[in-house]
Formats: sequence, structure tokens, C-alpha cells
Amino acid sequence: MCDSSELQELLDQLFTGPACSWCGDHGRKLYGKKVMLCSSCRNIKALVRKWAENANANPFGADELAIAKRMEKMAKDESARFGHLNKRQIDGVDLEHAFNEVARIAIHQELPYNDANVFEQCFTLAQRRFLFYLLSRIIHIYERRHRKITAAYASD
Repeated sequence: MCDSSELQELLDQLFTGPACSWCGDHGRKLYGKKVMLCSSCRNIKALVRKWAENANANPFGADELAIAKRMEKMAKDESARFGHLNKRQIDGVDLEHAFNEVARIAIHQELPYNDANVFEQCFTLAQRRFLFYLLSRIIHIYERRHRKITAAYASD
């Protein structure tokens, strides 16, 4: 059984090194010299560039450009949400929301709310950070795969 300091060291190792400039993902191969982007964010950047240049050539060009820009914003929001978990103050409410989001992804149902105090009392800060990291990986992958459809139906 490992203690909190070992978990914290593991998290610190996971969050060292380069990360995607937009989504903040540390586990993917990065491309670029000035702005380091993962392949997903790089594709979004290419879409924004493509539709910005050709917005008038296609009747749906303006809509596609808006969707691509929403996708870019969603990727950048992920960095703020899941970046540098090794230094963030993760509380029971954060874990409760993350578990609920994973349940929505996996079983398409929400979990009942009332576990925040249990998470706060039973886990140390390092354990909460590690648990949130594991849940965030599931959420991050799901959001990356469904970013275009979410952006298409999102309202500004």
C-alpha cells in the first residue's frame, strides 16, 4: 500500500514534460515547433484555417467555421479543467461531479448526489487528485472523440 507522498510523486511525474497547448493532454504525441499540439487539436486548427479561408465558397462555410471555433474553445477549456491536477485542490464535490460524468458516459444515467462528504473524509488530497486524474482520463477521451458533434449542437 502506498502513502500520499508516493501518489503525489506519481502525479508530479505524470504532469511533467510537454503538454498540448490547447487541451493540456500530457499523454499524446505532440506536433509543432512554436505551438505544441496533439493530433486532435492540430486537426481542429486545420479545420479553423480551412473554413476561415473558404467560408464564402461553401453555403455552409460560415456554420462549419463556427463549429470549428467552438471545437477550439472546447479543447482549450479542457486544459483549464483537467490540466495540472497535481497542484489543484480537488475536493469531494469535484470527485462527485467526475463520477457522475463517467456514469453518464458509461451507463447513460446520473448517480445520486450525496457522496461529496464521504470522498472528502475517506481520501487524502493526493488520493483525491489521483482518483480525479483517472476519471478525467475517461472524460477527456470521451470529449475528444465527441467534440465535433457536441460543438455542432452547442449554442453560443
